[in-house]
Amino acid sequence: VQVGRQIRTFETNLFEDWKVKVEDAVVQHLKNPILREVEGRIVVNFNKDLQAVIREAKYLDRMGLPVPENALNVALQEEKYHEYVENLKIMLGHYHTVVTSLTPSEEELLRGKLYHLESTIRFGFDPLNWNSLAIKEYLEKCTRH
Repeated sequence: VQVGRQIRTFETNLFEDWKVKVEDAVVQHLKNPILREVEGRIVVNFNKDLQAVIREAKYLDRMGLPVPENALNVALQEEKYHEYVENLKIMLGHYHTVVTSLTPSEEELLRGKLYHLESTIRFGFDPLNWNSLAIKEYLEKCTRH
């Protein structure tokens, strides 16, 4: 019985610590821009910790535990975020394939178009973040160029 109480106390403390950590983490990660640059390459900026929060919130909710509202809201939108991340990866993959395959003379000919495309893509650094309502329109705009 004593061991059972200790385990229950441990679980309760662990869950309470998780709730505090998650509330701050969700707010911070959703404020991140949707894109970032890594070693000169533009990549999707969806934090792995946010993916973990989504997973954890879903499982804890299924267990009947009171999950913080912001974590539950993110978990309920998992499919939307997954779709955005995958579409952004596809769009950036196409962009990088085209840009790296151009010869210097093709780059010169297409300089204006490339500048316009890169300017459009830069909106993913600022002002767009994971709370933005315009991500879908942004993707459509990028794929049109």
